[in-house]
Amino acid sequence: MRRTLIGIPAIILAMGASPPALAGAAKAGSEFAVNTYTTNSQFAPSVGVDATGRFVVVWQGYYEDGSYGGVFAQRFDSAGAKLGSEFQVNTYTTSGQRSGSVGVDAAGNFVVVWQSYPQDGSSTGIFARRFNSSGASLGGEFQVNTYTTNFQFYPSVAMNGSGAFVVVWTSYFQDGDGGGIFGQRFSSSGIATGGEFQVNTYTTGYQTRAAVAVAPAGNFVVTWDSYGQDGSGLGVFARRFDSAGTPGGGEFQVNTYTSSSQLFARVAIDANSRFAVAWTDYGHEDGSSSGVFARRFDSAGSPLSAEFQVNTFTTSYQSRPTIGMSPAGAFVVAWQSYPQDTSGSGVFGQRYDPTGAAAGGEFQVNTYTTNSQYIPAVALRSSGDFVIAWTSYQQDGSVSGVFAQRFAPTFTLTAPKASSTLSCHPPILVGPTFAWDTAGYDVFRVLMSPVPGFLKGAVVTSGTKLLKSSTYLVPTTKWQSACSKALTADPNNPILFIEVFGVDKNLPKSDLNRKKFTPSIQVTVTP
Repeated sequence: MRRTLIGIPAIILAMGASPPALAGAAKAGSEFAVNTYTTNSQFAPSVGVDATGRFVVVWQGYYEDGSYGGVFAQRFDSAGAKLGSEFQVNTYTTSGQRSGSVGVDAAGNFVVVWQSYPQDGSSTGIFARRFNSSGASLGGEFQVNTYTTNFQFYPSVAMNGSGAFVVVWTSYFQDGDGGGIFGQRFSSSGIATGGEFQVNTYTTGYQTRAAVAVAPAGNFVVTWDSYGQDGSGLGVFARRFDSAGTPGGGEFQVNTYTSSSQLFARVAIDANSRFAVAWTDYGHEDGSSSGVFARRFDSAGSPLSAEFQVNTFTTSYQSRPTIGMSPAGAFVVAWQSYPQDTSGSGVFGQRYDPTGAAAGGEFQVNTYTTNSQYIPAVALRSSGDFVIAWTSYQQDGSVSGVFAQRFAPTFTLTAPKASSTLSCHPPILVGPTFAWDTAGYDVFRVLMSPVPGFLKGAVVTSGTKLLKSSTYLVPTTKWQSACSKALTADPNNPILFIEVFGVDKNLPKSDLNRKKFTPSIQVTVTP
């Protein structure tokens, strides 16, 4: 029987707890097929998640609607079960609609944008459609761009928790020289706010492949690739805007290593408007063909770090990163890597805590490894749950299909490590420091016992008041007490079992997941 908890208060008094760090994460279930229609190719997914963990995956499908390409979507609940059937997003189906991107608000309402040819009568244009949290359309599709001459393509959309959204895209020759980056803001009701605007100020050559991230307050950051601006191939640039669309200063270069090209930039932002940008470096910065790099910035656009390499495995090619960030600033980067799993490309990921420290090592996302898995997309929510979707070649028996994997946080101790040795040698001047991944839990109690059952009378706890942080420096008196109990229980082999109790205050008291213990670890103590 589970031991009786000692003094767990009925009312938690830990309002104002610090935001949770990024939890450890493990695969939640198996990878799964997103698309139901499998003939020909389904590829290039985009994914968004709401506050409860429901998510939407959008992709491009060939010939499913009888034309060259269409944009399709599938909704899922927080457990990864399909909500309804896959559905076509675009209603205009002549020729090709492609490059879908999705933004989701906290309540699960979402918007999808894509490029369509030749719907506006002049090459490609940017179109969008809004849906409510049940997947019902909130009106018909509508054109995003106002300037329609030549090509508008490579759209990206981001939506904040309230449903306001920003769309950015590349427009060919609109600024008089090659491609430029343009944008349009929309209210939560889908009404254009202000006119379309140019993002980049440097216009020589071409600027392309824009990405956007919107903070809860409506301010946003746009990144793009710019050719020739740094004197060496492509570079990654960015610009900040407030909620009214006013620039927060000029554009700035994200990457500091500029040899050859840095491109395919993606951006994510937290609730405090801190943001991170990830990109592919083709300048042999890591001594190989290409690598994935990233850099963090504060809300004012000042660097919080130097650029850093995301991937650990550096042989051959690592490219096409995607990035998702929680409101607290923890983030996940995923990318495609060749030939890391020895069979074409595979999808790999790396987690980071809100300080930018790596949380564990890089990990493989896909389980099926035959042929290639590539072009990932990621979405992360506040609890640490995240989902990654990607394209997989021939896995579903046809040319390509879209697959996904959910990851769930694990509530675990990170320090001390299991089987480590801690000193109880007198005089004890200070106790050890314990640390744990929070996994979305808000307040905590540490328990230490010489027996694994944590029986009443054998337990030393951190106290009746629950802790608000994810670390605990054991006070001298409590460590002396824990050492004494361990030495009394077994003088020849004194051991302690340690675990942490957590409470998720966002869940109702009736929810069985509201309270949880980490797995206990065993350590040896030296007298």
